[in-house]
Amino acid sequence: MLPAVGGGSTSFPRSNSRSSAPLGGGRTLGLPTHSMHTSTIFYSSSEDFAECFPEFVEEDKDRAMRIYNQVADYIESENQRNFEALFNEYDLQNKIDILDKMVRDAKTRKASGDLGPDVRSDEMRPQSAVYGRTVPILRAEIARVRSLHAKMEGQNLALADDLQAVVKEGDILQKRIDDILDKVDEAHNAWESVPMEDVHAWTSQVSEKTKPVLRS
Repeated sequence: MLPAVGGGSTSFPRSNSRSSAPLGGGRTLGLPTHSMHTSTIFYSSSEDFAECFPEFVEEDKDRAMRIYNQVADYIESENQRNFEALFNEYDLQNKIDILDKMVRDAKTRKASGDLGPDVRSDEMRPQSAVYGRTVPILRAEIARVRSLHAKMEGQNLALADDLQAVVKEGDILQKRIDDILDKVDEAHNAWESVPMEDVHAWTSQVSEKTKPVLRS
């Protein structure tokens, strides 16, 4: 509603439109875009429009109404785009669907009288509510840790068996090496005990026997 210059009033009709965003289950969330627009500069100072352009409004009311509506349409479409951008950026539709489902489920439980174990009551101590939620989680975690411990214990036993087998095989190889070294020591000691005269005599005999026979 714009005040007419020179008394009376000038009415610029606008439809009180509502944009709708879909909700889960075929429901929609009504966005009162028109009421939101009233907080914009244009709508909050609509009287200023006539005060700023008094001669234009008085002389050409129809054209003033068209310009007024064009600006209002632009603001409405711009706001609608901004609303959709916000919905997409913050995933509001999914969050609204979840909240809507929670409310409807709560109403259904309340109507059926089955409030469930998670509903707070004045008789329930806060500690009991915390225990009721925490203890099952802790028990599941204890079971998981015990299962993991049993698995690791089995792996450790298998590794211990493998290590013991490797150590046993190493002991066998070490015994073989010790036996070979003992025989080498025995051969060396036996060679050292042979008199040098016998060594020279044996060397000469071998040399004579291995000389090539010269043919005439």
